[in-house]
Amino acid sequence: MKETLLKIKERLDAQLPYLPMKNGSERAVYIMTDRVVPEVADFPAIGLKDGAVSYELENVSMLDGADYQATMHIKVTVFVRLYREEDIVTGDGTERGVLDVAEDVKDALNGYNPAPPGGIPLFIESEEESRILSDDTVLIQTKELTFKRLKQVPA
Repeated sequence: MKETLLKIKERLDAQLPYLPMKNGSERAVYIMTDRVVPEVADFPAIGLKDGAVSYELENVSMLDGADYQATMHIKVTVFVRLYREEDIVTGDGTERGVLDVAEDVKDALNGYNPAPPGGIPLFIESEEESRILSDDTVLIQTKELTFKRLKQVPA
């Protein structure tokens, strides 16, 4: 999972050039420990989080042993600062809304293979409705996408 998250981060850094720079060398793409807004200087930002992993036995044989198939889920959360609710959801022509950024993330990751050769590409499994997070100083629109990746694991 660690390698997959790092490769996804690299991919989004390269594919979404409009994301602000966070330390002069990387875009605002974060590997998160929880689904909270990363402390960023500017928006939009993207958070990556490991999701559930399930294992299934395959090719069970007395002579050959058993292989596993791991199903990994990766959560990708888009964070966009909210100024005018309707514009930031759909975008207003000058700023990308949460739906615009989510679409760009899907375009960048759906079918992307973080572990070639022989790896299995990511594909979008689901997306949640957009939500508003707020504190005393800022409103943030979020949207969570879940990507799925299958991986063969030898016994």
